[in-house]
This record gives sequence, C-alpha cells and structure tokens, in this order.
Amino acid sequence: MKKTVFFFLLCLLVLPVCSLRAQQGKKDSLVSRLKGKLADTARVNCLNALSRALLKENPADALNYTTAAYALAQKTGYEEGKADAGVNKSEALRLMASYEQSLAELQEAQPIFESLGLAEKVANINIQYAKLYTELRNPQKGREHLDKAMEIYRKLGRKKDEARVYDEIGRLYWGAKEYEKSLGFYRDAIRIKQELKDGRGIAFSYEWIGNDYFYLGNYDSAMKYYSVAEDLARKHKDKSIEAFSIQNIGFVQMNSARFDEAEKRFLQSLAIFEELDDFANVIFTHQAMGSMYAELKQYEKAVEAWENALRLSYETGLRSQTMQTYSYLSQMYSGSGDYKKAYDFQDRYHKLKDSLLSDESQRKIADAGARYEAGIKEAESKAELEKRNIEDRRQENITWAAVIGLVLVTIFAVFMFNRFRITRRQKRIIEEQRGLVETKNKSITDSIYYARRIQRALLASEKLLKKNLHEHFVLYKPKDIVSGDFYWACAAHDGSFLLLCGDCTGHGVPGAFMSLLNISLLNEITVERLLTSPGIILNAQREGIIKALNPEEAEEQSHDGMDCVICRFDYKKSELTFSCANNPLWLIRNGELQEFTADKQPVGLHRGTAVPFSLQQLALQKGDCLYLLTDGYADQFGGPKGKKFKYKMLKKTLLEIHRKPMNEQQALLDEIFENWKGNLEQVDDVLVIGIRI
Repeated sequence: MKKTVFFFLLCLLVLPVCSLRAQQGKKDSLVSRLKGKLADTARVNCLNALSRALLKENPADALNYTTAAYALAQKTGYEEGKADAGVNKSEALRLMASYEQSLAELQEAQPIFESLGLAEKVANINIQYAKLYTELRNPQKGREHLDKAMEIYRKLGRKKDEARVYDEIGRLYWGAKEYEKSLGFYRDAIRIKQELKDGRGIAFSYEWIGNDYFYLGNYDSAMKYYSVAEDLARKHKDKSIEAFSIQNIGFVQMNSARFDEAEKRFLQSLAIFEELDDFANVIFTHQAMGSMYAELKQYEKAVEAWENALRLSYETGLRSQTMQTYSYLSQMYSGSGDYKKAYDFQDRYHKLKDSLLSDESQRKIADAGARYEAGIKEAESKAELEKRNIEDRRQENITWAAVIGLVLVTIFAVFMFNRFRITRRQKRIIEEQRGLVETKNKSITDSIYYARRIQRALLASEKLLKKNLHEHFVLYKPKDIVSGDFYWACAAHDGSFLLLCGDCTGHGVPGAFMSLLNISLLNEITVERLLTSPGIILNAQREGIIKALNPEEAEEQSHDGMDCVICRFDYKKSELTFSCANNPLWLIRNGELQEFTADKQPVGLHRGTAVPFSLQQLALQKGDCLYLLTDGYADQFGGPKGKKFKYKMLKKTLLEIHRKPMNEQQALLDEIFENWKGNLEQVDDVLVIGIRI
C-alpha cells in the first residue's frame, strides 16, 4: 500500500498547484483575440498566452499553439516571442513525458533571453530546468540551476520569488527521497512568506511539509500539516491547494486502512478538480481511487475509475499517466485471473513505455557500431563526391573542345590524349576508393563475426548442459550476426546447477555488448562471491549493471538491462528454485501448462520503484517439462495475415509436442518458426530452452 501511495505523492511533484478558476474565461478571451486582426508580435504573444493557459488542462493542444507561435516568431524575427514559445514547448513536452525534447527546447531558449538581458526570464528558465531534472532524478543538476535562479532573484530584490526557489529546492530533494533535507527548505520558504503575509504561499509549503512527513512515516504530523494547509487554502479561496490537501488526507486515511473516509476525501477533491477543469489531477484522482478499490477487491469500481483515467489521458495527451493506468489494469486483471486482458494491457504498457524511452542509452551501447557505419558512409561519400567532380570537369572540357575544335584540331587531339590519360588515372583512383570501402566493410564484418565467436564461446557449453540436464534442447536464433539474447549456466559450489535465459536491451552489436556485461557479472557473482539463490543473484546483478552503466560522474542515466529467468536445480532434493524478471517460466505436467508469473521489473535501472526479486519454489517430478524463453519467438510477424505468433499459440504448440524427444521438439519449433516467418524479416533474437526432468 505504501509503495502505491508513494507513486501518487510523486505525481504531485509534477502536477499543477495553482488556482484555475479564471482559466476558462481567459482562454475564451484569447481565442476571440486570435480571430481578430492582430500585428505579428501581438499574435505571437496571444498564441503563447493561450498555450500557457492550456498547459495543465491539455498539453497536446498547448503544444500545437506554442508551435504556431514559434513558427511565426521565427518568420518575423521576434526573438523574445520565439524563446517564450520554446519555454512553453518545453513545459508541454515535459508534461507529456518527452524529456529529451523538453531539455533541447530549454537549451535553445536560454541564450536568447541572456542576449536580450531579460534577467527574470533567465531565472525562470533555470527553474524550468530544475523541474525537468527533478523528473530525471538528477538532483545535483537541478540544484545547480536553482542556485542560479536564486542569485538572480536576490539581485533583483524579488523576495517572493526567493521563497518560490526554496519551495522548488524542497521539491527537488523530495523527489530524491531526501525528506529531512527537503523540510528545511520549505521552512525557509515559509519564513519569507510570513514576512510578506503570503497566506496562499504558506498553505502550499505546509502541503509539501505534510508530504515529507508522510513518507518519513510520521502520519500524525502529515495529517496536521495537510489540515492546516486545507484551512489556509479555504480561507484564501485557493481551490487547487484545498483540493490537494483534501486528497492527501485521503492518502493518509487509505494508508491507515480507513477506506470509507478516504473514499469521501477522494470524491471531494475530484469534484473540485473537475470544477477547475484541472484534467491532469482529475486523471490522477481516478487512478488513486482505482488502486484503492483494487486493494479492496472491488474490481468493477476499480475498472470504472481507471477507464475514466484512460479516457481523459487519451484526450489530454498525458502519456505517462496513460502508461501508469495500463500497468494498474494489467496487474489487477492478472490478480483476478483474467490473463488475456492482463496481457493486453501489459502489451500496451510496454509499447507506450518503449516510445517514451530516451535514445541516449542506446547510443552509449551502440557507439562502436555507429562508428563502423559512419566510417563506411564517409568513405562512400568521398568516393561519390570525387566521381561527380571528375564528371563535371570532363563535361566542361568537352564543351570547350567542341567550341574551338574546328580551329584547333591539332591542339584538340593533344588535349584529348591528355584527357584520356587523366581520366584513366582518375578511374584508377575511383577503383582504389571503392576497394578501400569494400576493405573497410569486410574488416567491420569480420570484426563482428569475430565478436560472435567470442560471444558464443561465453555461452553455456553443450558439454556442461548435457552433464547437468537429463534431456534438453536450446533453440537459439540471433536476428543479426551477434545477439542480445543469451543463455548462461554454472555448476555451483554447493552441488546445485544454475541456468539463466536472458534477453538484453537491444539486439545486434548493442545487445551483444549488454550480454557480455551480464555474463561477466554473473560469473563474478556466482564463482567469486559464491551466491546461489536466484533472487539474490538477480539483486546483485541489478546493482552491478546500474553501477557499470551509470558511473557517479555520468550526466545521463542508462536504463538498459535485461529480462530473464534464472533457475537453480537441486537434484538431491528434487527441487527447483527460480526468479523471473519480466519473463515467465512455463511448466507442463500431466498434459497441463502452468505459467509462473514474473516480477514486473527488469534487471537494471528503470523508472519504477526497485524491489527485491521474489524467489519461487517447485518440487520436481519425473517427466516434468520446463520451458525458459525470451519474447522473440512470440513477437515474430508472419502467417497468412502478417500478425504476431503470440504466446497463446506458442503455449498450444508446446502442449502438442511436449511428449516428443527434446531434439525433435527443437526441430519442430524451428520449422514452425521459419514457416510462420516466411519471407518477412526476423524482428528480434529468439531463444527457447526446453528441459525434461
């Protein structure tokens, strides 16, 4: 329960905390102005103002308006309006979880404000940077920008904005889970606000002090500050802070299992957010209520709440909230036994998640492959340019020769002879360039094939598998020369046997690099540190991957890792213990297939809360068939309609063939895969491991 509430409180870090009472009237007024005749500068300012008014309600529409403002400002040379549009675009993209694009917009707008000497806007853009780095979990970078904003506001004598910066620093450390540190900055903000008699501002800071105490586990203090914030907000007629206070009191009550009281609070806050047209927080409240109903096993009410959240998140373009709602629905349907719907929402979750992930981590892993391709393209480009230059010069010379040919026949003949020699020499140069490109291409290909030899040498040997597994097969089909899928095994010091089936981020060269890193860490964990419990091994593996890909001085965090199943066979006890990260383990016993659910987290850094991997246990029986696999087989497109093979069809296939010898099963699975794929391209690496006890 506490983990769920933490997600909700974390959402508060990025949702609006301002009064929206007059927003609709303001929007209508701005739309009316746009329909009239305006000078270009005034039209840019009006578009930017309308974008800001729409940001919290519908960031997708806000992005459209500010994009139009940016285009007009750029066309007319209105630099300040262009930079204002860039800041609005950044905020809309942040709310839509497009963090890399959001950062790029700020980096373009900042130097414009600086060159125009607009100190207040320079300070504000530093606060925008801090909000973005709060979501990227980088408090160090965020604090640097907030210190710059504070310095500017102090020079300008802006006490109210100084308090605002203290609040932002508190929110920054709250997001980094440094709650004691966060409290001090909110109190600094309150001290200034009391001097300024800023009642609304004090209510805001009390609200966040309550959040700190909540996650410190001091619920009495949290309730106290939420209640004071509610009273102050009501006194100063700030409906938004009032709604947040009511909602947070509901979280405390929900965490204390006072569900009826919590429901009343949530409904009360929902009504206020709907009155304010604050759609982001309407979505958020529906999510909170859905989770509470699911906790109470009131599944129909939970589905209704989450479907309301989905509908609004679709309409407003808030993709991160759409993704989170998919996750809630998948977990609920899985818990209630409706695995088809659970899979459907999990599939939607992963597709949307993949579209939100930054390309930066992939570029880190694929750097070597990119250099290879860049070298080839550069050489080809030079050869093509040289060829065009030769052709241009030849045409020019032929033209001149035709003009003066009748008069200078002898000179022309000598000239043509010389041109023939030059052309022959240049042709030789072109051939040499082509040969160089081909040589480089062959060298790169040879290097990748050599990398495949290294990778396959590090996979579990057939000799080791035969020695420790009664009967088995390994169907291993890389998409490219090298693979992101791999299998690893180890005869442990305590007499048990460890086997892992893994799917690393990416395929080809990037995936292969990740597989080598994972194999190296697995050997260190099991051989040097002598760990044998699957769950503990995955916890240690996650720490190693995060440390390797995210050194302390790194500016960007890499979210690469792997999905896997790891098994420990204890033949003396006829016992199997195993842990699953995103990928399940399948067992066929007495003609029935049983799926053991995986932990919904990868082995690596991810945006959710990392929890220890769970350990599952199974008593083995003679004739049991175990299957470990990655997602490549089920995700392959093909068949008469070009659709995915899917897990359902793979389960049916295994049930039909599981009584056959393991080597025949491997051959049949390979044949079925190739027939299904047909002439289509293989979309991912494929790995299926079958074991008969």
